[in-house]
Amino acid sequence: MHWKSVKKIKDKGRYEGYEAWQANRRKNIIVISRKKELEKTKSFLRNQDKLEKNLEKLDKEMRRMNKANRSLKNEKTTLQATVGSQDEYIKDLESGKEYFLELVNDLDTSIEKRETQIMDLEAQNILCIKLLIAYI
Repeated sequence: MHWKSVKKIKDKGRYEGYEAWQANRRKNIIVISRKKELEKTKSFLRNQDKLEKNLEKLDKEMRRMNKANRSLKNEKTTLQATVGSQDEYIKDLESGKEYFLELVNDLDTSIEKRETQIMDLEAQNILCIKLLIAYI
């Protein structure tokens, strides 16, 4: 029932329609309020589910990180036992550096020898070509 028809009924002195309209209006307001509350409840429950899932993910991640942390501690202990003190490690690095430099020097010497051999071969080739040309 629309407002205009309710007004017409009221103007004629009959209030039944108006009262029915008011009751229907109140009923609609209650239904709408219940629907809104239901939606709020559903939304809250959805958010609760999301929170629980996120908490489960965080718990799994925390367990994974704790496991990784234990693994790192074990690795650190193993490294400390293997390497010993930092001074020994530095000495090992320095001796490794010296060994590497010796290898580089040996390689440079070997390259120089190869270059000399190549130059000798080129000179021999040129000499052979000159002899062939002179022979022809």
